[in-house]
Amino acid sequence: MELNNLRPNQRYLFHYKNTDNEDEVSFRANFVRLFVHGKFSNIVVNCYESKKYPNESKKTWWSIDINLISKIETLPNIVGNVCLLPDDVLLEIDNYY
Repeated sequence: MELNNLRPNQRYLFHYKNTDNEDEVSFRANFVRLFVHGKFSNIVVNCYESKKYPNESKKTWWSIDINLISKIETLPNIVGNVCLLPDDVLLEIDNYY
């Protein structure tokens, strides 16, 4: 998914490269905004939730360098065509956490 297509307050599954130990980390969070300032571009998220790092879950706000993000998915992207519900219903359900 392109960064320009992200909708504020929508929940997404983000994948990024952890620079501390070179592994791929996935987490769910609500997109807040894209912040571009000179050479730096970050996305700001809230309601962060990670299974790999449960002690860091539920951060109020988190800013991530967009260069570290490898993939962004919505619930309809994840379930593909196997779901009987329309995409707009899935996205509405996904916003409840």
